[in-house]
Amino acid sequence: MLSYEEAASYISSIPRFTKKTSVAHTQRLLAQLGHPEESFRIIHVAGTNGKGSVCAYLESVFRTAGYRTGLFTSPHLVRVNERFRISGTDVSDAAFAEAFDVVMKAVQEIQRLSPAYEHPTYFETLFAMGVVIFQRAGVEIAVLETGMGGRLDATNAVTSPVLTVITSISLDHTQYLGHTIAEIAGEKAGIIKPGIPVIYDADDPVAEQVIRARAAELQSPALGVASGDVREISADEKGFDFEINGKRLHIPQAASYQVINASLAWTALQVWNRLAGENMSCTRQNTEGSRQELAQEADIVSTSRAGKNTKDGNGNSQADIGQGSVCIHAISDDAIREGFERMQWPCRMERVLPGVIIDGAHNADGIAQFIRTAACFHKTHEITLLYSSVSDKDYRTMIRELAEGIRPERVVTTEIAGERKVPADIFAGLFRENGVAEVFAEPDPARAFDQAYAIRGDGMLFCIGSLYLAGEIRSYIQKKYDNSVKSHHPRCTCAKVGE
Repeated sequence: MLSYEEAASYISSIPRFTKKTSVAHTQRLLAQLGHPEESFRIIHVAGTNGKGSVCAYLESVFRTAGYRTGLFTSPHLVRVNERFRISGTDVSDAAFAEAFDVVMKAVQEIQRLSPAYEHPTYFETLFAMGVVIFQRAGVEIAVLETGMGGRLDATNAVTSPVLTVITSISLDHTQYLGHTIAEIAGEKAGIIKPGIPVIYDADDPVAEQVIRARAAELQSPALGVASGDVREISADEKGFDFEINGKRLHIPQAASYQVINASLAWTALQVWNRLAGENMSCTRQNTEGSRQELAQEADIVSTSRAGKNTKDGNGNSQADIGQGSVCIHAISDDAIREGFERMQWPCRMERVLPGVIIDGAHNADGIAQFIRTAACFHKTHEITLLYSSVSDKDYRTMIRELAEGIRPERVVTTEIAGERKVPADIFAGLFRENGVAEVFAEPDPARAFDQAYAIRGDGMLFCIGSLYLAGEIRSYIQKKYDNSVKSHHPRCTCAKVGE
């Protein structure tokens, strides 16, 4: 068996010798593995922005409620182990290596029987390892984030999730997913399964139409959550307070965009409770006439779908439904509140040092949400940006919007190593063209951070543009400042919301 280091190195080399495969290809691998994904309940999450955060909110709540959880997300920030979390902890190096060995033996056996079978892709390999890891760890509920898109994503090899969730949709990965919101929404809606409820971000009417049409075709209840369904109450250094359907909740992230992500997670949990047989109200106002009240749509369990409702030894409702052998139990309001308050998600408006925030904003919608939040800080602080991106992102537009939307006092640009690297000088030139006076280019990310940190003065430093940059900077800060990165929530000085 290969060591952890050897396994991780092999996996990183996979893109050089394989090509994109089909969902059926992944399903064959899962069958050879004995269908480990069928040993636990699954919630499947897709979307352009916010899907990782929704996954993190859900996992935190289920863990708080006493379930043994699995969380599969991407990309990783520093170490590949981050993609697999068991009850809030990254998988060990030993378990990683063991899962890799199991998956590679399954691949070799398939290829022995069918020599034409392609080697799994990088992401496909990691997904297969993930379900093996979760099965071996005794996970009861796994929250799976798609890698890209949905319809053709390796995670879509899962056939019977309990719920699916689709977060906000915007233009990203257009060369793969399509050049319009409707096309991209169609790819994301590919995770919807017959008769399985889908909870989705309803702010974009084009995306909503596509999602609802696909859900209707599959007779899957579709529950939309729009910004108008949520009331933002307050924001301070401790995060956001908001209200949905009469429930007041707190999240430890001061970014306003996390409110809709938390609301999607909350709605998914209400449907989960319906499936568990709890008579919980999910009513919300229908202001557009295009979506029914949640109370109507959340009553989703047909007799054929639900199986037999029973009681556990404590008299709690449970339902024998969906994939996996674990009976589901209703989640209490207290567990939901506590789970939200305990949620940690690195590099999403994360305060890593006094006056330093890392955010993974890396596409048009993410940048727009970041600008809205950063404007809050700019009222009382000068702003310095540390920025980088990769070649397949629309960095020209993002830089123009950052320069116009924030008007930072100074910017330091840097580079992300790899085939998609863009020289720091190109970013610097674009910021200058868009009106930023103080701009510095430093190719080395660590030196770039040191420079940005030194010139920020008493102001705020935001490190943005790429999750890869965010992970590299976060790791550098941890090492340089003696592991001082402890908190995963930012500090915001806004006195009011929405100004």
